[in-house]
Amino acid sequence: MNELIKVDINENQEPVISGRELHKALEVTERYSSWFDRMTQYGFTENKDVEQGAINQTGGGAMSKPDTNQAIKLMQGDCLELMKGIPDGSIDMVLCDPPYGMAFQSGYRTIRYEKIKGDQSLHWLDDFVEEIFRVSKDNTAHYMFCSFHHIDTFKQAIQKRFKVKNIITWVKNNTSMGDLKGDFAPKTEFIIFFHKGRRLINGKRDSNVFEYSKTRNELHPTQKPVDMTEYMLSKFSDEGDVILDPFMGSGTTGVACINTNRKFIGIELDKEYFNIAKKRIERILK
Repeated sequence: MNELIKVDINENQEPVISGRELHKALEVTERYSSWFDRMTQYGFTENKDVEQGAINQTGGGAMSKPDTNQAIKLMQGDCLELMKGIPDGSIDMVLCDPPYGMAFQSGYRTIRYEKIKGDQSLHWLDDFVEEIFRVSKDNTAHYMFCSFHHIDTFKQAIQKRFKVKNIITWVKNNTSMGDLKGDFAPKTEFIIFFHKGRRLINGKRDSNVFEYSKTRNELHPTQKPVDMTEYMLSKFSDEGDVILDPFMGSGTTGVACINTNRKFIGIELDKEYFNIAKKRIERILK
């Protein structure tokens, strides 16, 4: 067992192992969070017999380097500053939903959100692309959500450093509000899919049209579906890979990483949404 799974000694001189490493070593196909719940019913004690994946939190723009060997790392602050602490060539995938440069403000039903921070312009875009190119490993695939308003601007910025492979259309199966009397009802969003080098697909080749229902946006005005995010991860990353979301929002990418046994680094500028994401991810890990 020692050769397969790292055994640590805690402060009471008792051996402990990582639950995630045990889950992987046993080749369990069941989702980790469900499997771990069952294990605790059989007498395992969290953080005693089995150590849960801990969250390492950095707030207030601290510049400590994220440990890419750690399962979960959350940081609150400006991603352009915080990404400077991420080592070159250490990220297996960037999956992000950046501000669209359109001062977006949701009026979803009875909930009205404040305007998203950083969504007033795209002056940061070229610098951001440089940073994600620097931190990404060679032969990796990445996703960036965008709206039709600035899709050309996003694509041109990405093409300066990456190979744009496709524009994915997300069909939400339910419409957004928009101009109720002067426009068609919006039902789609776009995802720019791009490579650094060339990354081969996992499994069969699917269509570039994703059909997933839009979430109720109860946690964030542009919240994405967990099941769609899990699918995106599964096609172009592997278990144990390090996934970076520099615009974490409510933490959907982090939840999807936990559910699919990926490591996660999440950065969020807005302190309120950072705390929402942190609590959401902590609930999944319990």
